[in-house]
Amino acid sequence: MIRHIHEKHGYVIKGHEVHLLQSNIDKISLADRANVISSFCTKNEIDYLTYHIPIVKQNIYDEKWRQIITDSISDTIREAQKVFYDAGLGNKIIIVFHLTNFVREEELPITKEKKCKLLKKTEKAFLDFVDNGNSEQGNNQKHYRLAAENSYPKYFLNYATVNHFHPTELIVYNKYGIKTTLDLAHYQLYSNYLLYGRGNLIGDLERQIYGSAPSWKECIKILGNTLVQLHINDAKGIDYTGEGLPLSKGEIPIVDILNSINSLGKIIQGTIELTEGHLYNGKLQEQSADWLLTNVRDVFG
Repeated sequence: MIRHIHEKHGYVIKGHEVHLLQSNIDKISLADRANVISSFCTKNEIDYLTYHIPIVKQNIYDEKWRQIITDSISDTIREAQKVFYDAGLGNKIIIVFHLTNFVREEELPITKEKKCKLLKKTEKAFLDFVDNGNSEQGNNQKHYRLAAENSYPKYFLNYATVNHFHPTELIVYNKYGIKTTLDLAHYQLYSNYLLYGRGNLIGDLERQIYGSAPSWKECIKILGNTLVQLHINDAKGIDYTGEGLPLSKGEIPIVDILNSINSLGKIIQGTIELTEGHLYNGKLQEQSADWLLTNVRDVFG
């Protein structure tokens, strides 16, 4: 795809995102993983790199799972640090994470107070880990930035998720030096659910708390200088079936959003993240990149 975009648009892709899988961490050594990514970055002259921490569907404050989850975060950080040095990157790597709470079906519905307690428990467990890592490593040796990603209420057969859905919930981490990643599809699904969704008990609670979601323009204003990365995709509806669509196949006003973000006047990394982007030899990724560079080329450096 990098070659195709350069030949067709004269644009050089300078960024890449790595989604780590726990299964790969378990079977492939850190050195081998880092070598693959470093070689790719060097070959393609990548300047901006993002890592996405593996998603473990358990609560970080649960003593049975805390070590497993924090080990996966530590593994990601160590790999990112090694790639930074080996590839000679000039910009700090962004490490994206979710702080999801998994609530069992029998515990539903929950109250606003219960939601706040869950978010606080998760926040404390994560920040304890971050503080320990900083004291061991030292800030001067950190070549990465942590970024919390927004999500939307997900309701499964046996559990539901409580996460940082509203932009005001994300920015609380800024005082700890933790930035934000805005996933466009996640926010569209969240906004839609608050507007007309029914039956998702966590989504219904969000409507009780906030009423409606801030507009795209207001969301970007709230995130402000905390925003360091975008997951660029389209979406429609209120659940996972409309998540991560190719650009122009959903309801998101992508051109307006990217122009608003561009007006912030700073470099913000962007990744095209599609649900089926890894299929069909990357054709959907390629088509979405074509769409971006045809419709909103000016926002890309």
